[in-house]
Amino acid sequence: MGINNKVVYRHIRLDINEVFYIGMGNKKRPYKNIGRNKYWNNIVNKTDYNVEVIAKGLTWEDACELECFLIQEYGRKDLKLGNLCNMTDGGDGTNNMIRTAQHCKKISKSLTNKKLSVQHRKNISLSKKNKLSHMKKDGTSFGSGVAIINTVTNVIYSSIAEVSRIHNLSYSGLSAKISGQNPNNTNFKYLKDVN
Repeated sequence: MGINNKVVYRHIRLDINEVFYIGMGNKKRPYKNIGRNKYWNNIVNKTDYNVEVIAKGLTWEDACELECFLIQEYGRKDLKLGNLCNMTDGGDGTNNMIRTAQHCKKISKSLTNKKLSVQHRKNISLSKKNKLSHMKKDGTSFGSGVAIINTVTNVIYSSIAEVSRIHNLSYSGLSAKISGQNPNNTNFKYLKDVN
């Protein structure tokens, strides 16, 4: 059994409120800029970002498994599977262990049918949950943007950027409709206007 001192984290760019990196390591690693790839550096040179620790107190093995799982869930941009700037499938840190891409796929596959503990499921749920934990009471986000609600489904989004990305809508067109510059023929409104 390993030492339970590893964390899994994600970086969220504030300009479009989007997760762009998943990582794991010791408790200081999420906040360090050194040792990042050029794509990560390109993003943080353009925009500020938030650090969100998803799970802590993990063994190296559990952290590797969760990192691999989340990278697969969010998808790597270089493979055209998502928006992450990660250049590997995860689980390839430097804890005296070299993990191959094949090994990471094996770990990811093993998670598919694995019954996860309540805490592990909670960690995954928190990592994928709508970013309501980032919302202030007035409906604005701590990161950027203002919360949006779909008045038909009652799904709440953290920003117009998130709605436009998820529903493949034009950001500028949607923004103009929600803000009242153009007639709003959508189900989306500012959350603060509904309350």
